[in-house]
Amino acid sequence: LAGMLSPACRLRTSRVYMLLIILLMLSQDGGFVSTAHAVMLPTVPWFKERLLHDISVGSLLVVVLVRTTQYNLSRLQDLYVQTNCLAALANMAPCFKRIHPYAARSLVTLYDVLARRFQKLEARRAHASPVELADSEELSDEALGSAADFLRMALEVLNVALAAQAGLQQNEHLVYAILERQRVFAPLRGHELFWDLIENVFRVIDHFGAGLSGQGPASTKESPLQLDKDSDRRTPPLPTTARSSSGSDGVWSVDLVLAHIGEASRSWKADSLEHVPDPRFTYEQESAPEEFFTPYIWSLVRDRSGLVWDPLRVVLLAEELDDEPADALPALLQGVDVVEDVDEHATAPGPPA
Repeated sequence: LAGMLSPACRLRTSRVYMLLIILLMLSQDGGFVSTAHAVMLPTVPWFKERLLHDISVGSLLVVVLVRTTQYNLSRLQDLYVQTNCLAALANMAPCFKRIHPYAARSLVTLYDVLARRFQKLEARRAHASPVELADSEELSDEALGSAADFLRMALEVLNVALAAQAGLQQNEHLVYAILERQRVFAPLRGHELFWDLIENVFRVIDHFGAGLSGQGPASTKESPLQLDKDSDRRTPPLPTTARSSSGSDGVWSVDLVLAHIGEASRSWKADSLEHVPDPRFTYEQESAPEEFFTPYIWSLVRDRSGLVWDPLRVVLLAEELDDEPADALPALLQGVDVVEDVDEHATAPGPPA
């Protein structure tokens, strides 16, 4: 499933919808998600954006869902794709265990992208004239509300993962990623819509960052983390009184930082965080699901059966399914309601008719 969804830009819209429905339904099963995080893959040959080694199936699903969300944000802006990707991540978050470093960074990057998008939209609305606000759909209250909902969902994924039953001892790479990019959480720390969730993140930063926030001789003003030239990963600078075991002044190795996180996790208490209800999303069919599924199934029969079909006599398939190029993924959905309630009864929308 992850491999089929990964090249989203080359899939038909109906195929993306179907794959997301399947992943959303599977994510509702905690046993499936836990097993996915226990199954390790030595390599992922079909993933071309980065070499991935020793990654669990669960972490790989996180990476693919985040990448699909980012592609949707930059190209499609399809609310259905966005909602279901975030819903699947939210369902998986309580079972995150030994999450891969790349998956952990992807989650923080997703928050950063959504936060920048929300801040940009909020700033544009603040400087827009009443006429512009009335005429522009991009600056509408609905657009701002959707951006806020998606950002809050991403924050809830992080919050639930930090409070997960597996504990931060088994998710040290997620803590590392948050410490590495802690500056991205600061701009919205006092925002009325997000302050409670971001405050939990800063409680983690304060606890695990203690002893790592000193200014080493090679530190920069731009970030509390410094790039180790011998690694493709960022590492925090040592306090001024410490040096790394490798002898590099002011730079901690990745292993030393992870060891520090492991030590700090022994005194960490999950109840230090304000309680956030586990977001539970379920797939809910629309009133007439056959309007989507029947043409989709027949399109598979037409494409995969090996039979020759006269295109002039095909009347059941929707125009989007029949004519859509295989290398494009246009946004076909309009007006999908964004899930605002993230309690255990929350549902993600079914496919558009």
